[in-house]
Amino acid sequence: MPRWVSSWSLADWWAGLQRSGKTSQDARKDLYPYYREYLRPKTPRARGWLVTSDQFDAVASPFGALMTGSPQEVIDKLLTERELLGIDRFMGQIDFGGMPPTMVNASIELLATEVAPTIRKETATSLPTT
Repeated sequence: MPRWVSSWSLADWWAGLQRSGKTSQDARKDLYPYYREYLRPKTPRARGWLVTSDQFDAVASPFGALMTGSPQEVIDKLLTERELLGIDRFMGQIDFGGMPPTMVNASIELLATEVAPTIRKETATSLPTT
């Protein structure tokens, strides 16, 4: 087995399109305006689009690509993606769309104290099943 396969850790890379709030509803409510701002076109004919709340809800749903929600929801989404896709790394972006530093810092703290330790524990002895 290659060294990189046996020494991986899903929690090695943090910085994601995620906002770990104390509740899923709070996280989504807080994040939506910044996510919308991040993706909107900034100049005429620029890349980007206006994200509706329905589109946001779809990507923030349990099987959506946006890692947002309570710490447990983010953990569940990461472990599900690991199981389904065989991922062994997660890279994302925490600070986007003009988020205030207090929001960014709160996400980093929750990732470091609640999400990452659980992910490391849950993935310590097994590889993805793909």
